[in-house]
Amino acid sequence: RSPKNSNLFGMNQLSTKTPERLGIHLNGRIDDTVTRRQNAHVPDSDESGTCAMDACPLVHLRWWRGQDLNLRPSGYEPDELPHCSTPQRHPSDAPCVPQPGAEVRVRFEQRHDRGQDVVMKISTTIGFDGDPQRLVQQAKDFESAGVDLLWGAEIYGYDLVSTLAYIAANTERVELMTGIIPLYSRSPALIAQTAATLDALSDGRFVLGLGTSGPQVIEGWHGVPFEKPMARTRDTIDICRKVWSGDKVTHDGKAYSLPYDGGTGLGKPLKFMNRPPVRDIPISIASIGPKNVELTAEVADIWQTIHFVPDRFEQVWGEALKTGLAKRDPEKKPLEIIAGQFVAIGKGDHIQEARDAARGLIGFYVGGMGAKTKNFYNDLFKRYGWEEEAEEIQDLFLSGKRMEAFAAVPEEYIDLSALIGDEGFVRERIQVFKEVGVTHLNVSPIGPDPLKQIEMIKAWSE
Repeated sequence: RSPKNSNLFGMNQLSTKTPERLGIHLNGRIDDTVTRRQNAHVPDSDESGTCAMDACPLVHLRWWRGQDLNLRPSGYEPDELPHCSTPQRHPSDAPCVPQPGAEVRVRFEQRHDRGQDVVMKISTTIGFDGDPQRLVQQAKDFESAGVDLLWGAEIYGYDLVSTLAYIAANTERVELMTGIIPLYSRSPALIAQTAATLDALSDGRFVLGLGTSGPQVIEGWHGVPFEKPMARTRDTIDICRKVWSGDKVTHDGKAYSLPYDGGTGLGKPLKFMNRPPVRDIPISIASIGPKNVELTAEVADIWQTIHFVPDRFEQVWGEALKTGLAKRDPEKKPLEIIAGQFVAIGKGDHIQEARDAARGLIGFYVGGMGAKTKNFYNDLFKRYGWEEEAEEIQDLFLSGKRMEAFAAVPEEYIDLSALIGDEGFVRERIQVFKEVGVTHLNVSPIGPDPLKQIEMIKAWSE
């Protein structure tokens, strides 16, 4: 483990021997009072992944007013490594036995200067279905239950900015995040203006979550070419921060130039005409591909993950994180991580319901979120070590056998990625997420009393 007086975001290998420092160090202080947090995922320019909540089969947990869980695709038709290295109690109480040659779980640690463990925050999703009273009640219920961060998606329905502004006016404490604003849907300057406005309306509770979305939405809905995703991400973040500085904005990037290089030639450098934010608004990037995870580690405040398996995430993203963090400004605060999934605690029908929901969600992504030859989530599943299963899920899904595809999702994935089981198991798994550096545990509760489950998770994560 790191020395208690160290202030780092580093990887330490856990084993029975002396931990091996992998050499990721960042300077910077973690603010004790304002913790910053942040979905759609940014694809690498030629290989790695889109996401997000703009093209996802969002799992809507309709537990308010007695509504049933509904797995609802967002309108799309398609597109072993050893067991965990440390024994974990699964819901079935069967031990997870380390296998020969098993990879050692890697821990990402962040510590306060005073040596105190960073408290893991709780986040969850919220969506607007056209009923403003229900939206406000959900937000207030989440806030009362102890949720620290609420985030929503923008696909091709109600816009997210207006939704969060309405929530901001009806809440007091909870942070609000765009998950995501699709980069291609607005100019970088407008994104910066929007973020500044939401931050002012929420009294400093806003987090700007960015992502590229995917070509199906960007070209099909917004009518613009899906090109230069990495360059567009970097340029947008740079321009936002320049706008928030209050200075005149000039930028010469690979995707954007300000003033515009061409046109009438009449453009001139301008600056934000209102009072700029009193702080740099925290920025999240939702990413899964190695190149854009590297970019996230370099420039973002928060990394929003998807389909996160804490026991195996270092083998998938460790090198990308290490490379990106090595280029990170040492004055920046440590990178934060949002990760998590379904939650169901105890015994009863809701346990199987939650496992089925987790199975359906990952099955849709791995099986149908993309073409046979280009599915970023299928690639991610293979990188986790479930190569044969990924092929089978995709073959079944694309042949129209969706339920068979969902049934092919390995139970081990659900055990390692979700918080489903008895109290002891869930508490153990929370610690696994915490140990690898997750700063915001994202929860989607299923059960007779979802708010109570959030309160329990909140208490166990502190």
